[in-house]
Amino acid sequence: MKKKKDIWTIVLVAAAIAAFLFVSFRSFTGIRRLSEDYHFLIDNDISEDMNGQIFYSDGIYSEIGYGIEIIADDPEMTETLKDYLHSSLRFIDRRIMSCGLLYTMLISAMIAYCLYRWHSDDVLKHVLSIVLSVPGIYAVYLAFVWIVHLFFHTPFYPTVSLTLIAAILSVIAGNCALGILFRFFRFRKILSIIAIPLILASFIFGFVFEHGLYCRQYQDSFSYLVDIDPRVLDEDFDGIYYDEEKNVMVLEGVEYPPEQEEDPDYLKGLPRAGACLYEILNPYSGNGLFFYEEAEGTALPEFIPLLYIAKAILWIIAALKICPRK
Repeated sequence: MKKKKDIWTIVLVAAAIAAFLFVSFRSFTGIRRLSEDYHFLIDNDISEDMNGQIFYSDGIYSEIGYGIEIIADDPEMTETLKDYLHSSLRFIDRRIMSCGLLYTMLISAMIAYCLYRWHSDDVLKHVLSIVLSVPGIYAVYLAFVWIVHLFFHTPFYPTVSLTLIAAILSVIAGNCALGILFRFFRFRKILSIIAIPLILASFIFGFVFEHGLYCRQYQDSFSYLVDIDPRVLDEDFDGIYYDEEKNVMVLEGVEYPPEQEEDPDYLKGLPRAGACLYEILNPYSGNGLFFYEEAEGTALPEFIPLLYIAKAILWIIAALKICPRK
């Protein structure tokens, strides 16, 4: 049976395309600025002491930068600069990939109603369109980012990990749950509008909960040094520095090891149980795992993303099985 034309699908597709073009444009401007910093540092002779930086911002959600103090007469400065650029670009590109997942989630949510309308009479095609659209949008975005890096002759270091796979599958799972709602909810056009801010809110709350669940309970702290010498709080006091290799603070020649202090963000008791329940019930939970690892600079145990992958697969299966009776 021929379906009636739905102007709302055209509006949503146009909005999704506009959003993707906007994200791409902002990413282009961010990479252009990044390349300017990169080429300034590699194309100029280090003839005098200076402070350098490499910075990326897309003006939407992603902003990250790293600085370096360049000492002209340091014989190892060339190698130090090389290592700095390599590590900085890797961290920045991981941030680009993390935020790209967030943009993919929101853009794919914009076309969720369209996918339902186009395949409402075939559950398998509907689910397949969801499963393919999410990585498809993300792949196109990453391809664009890679091409822009090439255009500006700046290295691009993509990262593939289990948490990235879990994050992509979590977005697919969330969209499958949204697809199930479209099958049963009468006011689908209203749902297609309110779903977008709700999905964004779920990402924000999910990231907070995941941080509280997976951060270390105890962290290094040097706060006790204030009791030893209050001058450590003075920005102009130069008698203290951090020795990264030994993980100690050196205060006027004396080394002080860190104390273990409980992280206030670590969830315990009832809040921890509530966060676990949220992660289980929210089909989109897990979409921030890759972002969490990038922001915290630490890798999660492999069993954690595997659990989210299993949950996502269950939601995909549910989308294949749950549909109104004819």
